[in-house]
Amino acid sequence: TLYGELHQKFEKLISEINKPGANYILSLANRLFGETSYDFLASFIESTEKFYHAGLEKLNFKQASEDSRRHINAWVEEKTSGENDNKSLVSAFSKTCNIQVSIT
Repeated sequence: TLYGELHQKFEKLISEINKPGANYILSLANRLFGETSYDFLASFIESTEKFYHAGLEKLNFKQASEDSRRHINAWVEEKTSGENDNKSLVSAFSKTCNIQVSIT
């Protein structure tokens, strides 16, 4: 299917970008941060891991939004070797905000 081919093309692109020994430095890091109270389909988790190298990490956005925000920003900081110009990628979550997943 076209949808399946698209996933496979992204998988190939990500593998090429992250290929060891390349004569350039370009890093790509993907992660899904999902609300702990939500059940994510196993097929969704498997697809994001296989095709996008993006595992799902569950965080408690509802009860610990500030801790979740800090955790996501720390992950981004680590993956960008501190070179992320936007030091606070995820700004403070609103108490009325209904966040189910953050994709970084």
